Amino acid sequence: KFTLTFAPTIQESAPLDDTFVRDSSPDNNHGDYSSLTTSYGTSHDARYPYIKLDMTNVVGSPLISEATLELYVKDLDPAGMNINIYPVVSESWFEDTVTWNTQPGYDTVDPIYTNLVIPPESTWMTIDLTTFITEQAATPDSSASIAILPVENGGAAGLKTKFSSKEDVNV
Repeated sequence: KFTLTFAPTIQESAPLDDTFVRDSSPDNNHGDYSSLTTSYGTSHDARYPYIKLDMTNVVGSPLISEATLELYVKDLDPAGMNINIYPVVSESWFEDTVTWNTQPGYDTVDPIYTNLVIPPESTWMTIDLTTFITEQAATPDSSASIAILPVENGGAAGLKTKFSSKEDVNV
């Protein structure tokens, strides 16, 4: 859930698009999956979620007091995984067409977060995107996207986390 607070008004919405890309199936699309999986390692292939947020009511607004993204942690294997969150440099991707081979680039020079700790499974993770959304509001784009990548912790056999996507009817 994407929540914007324009003091004193609160606006909630689902992401416009959410999916993940997977290096072991570089031409397959995963936009209709109920999970957004992030993983890496020798026992898991690389998977990177992308989330596109609706900025229609935000563009040009100086009144944003808070912007948060809430992700439900469905599965965490093993506990203690960290993630990096990066701004996506192009809004030209769509959840029903993007693949590993067509994934948009993301800005690794200026990440939104690094080493963000994922809470235990079956809990909500709230990510403060206020600074990012405020910066994006100064652009004419009607959407803003983030990429979620796992933090590789040197030689681990593999880490995998599943967040609920907007297609998950159980959350």
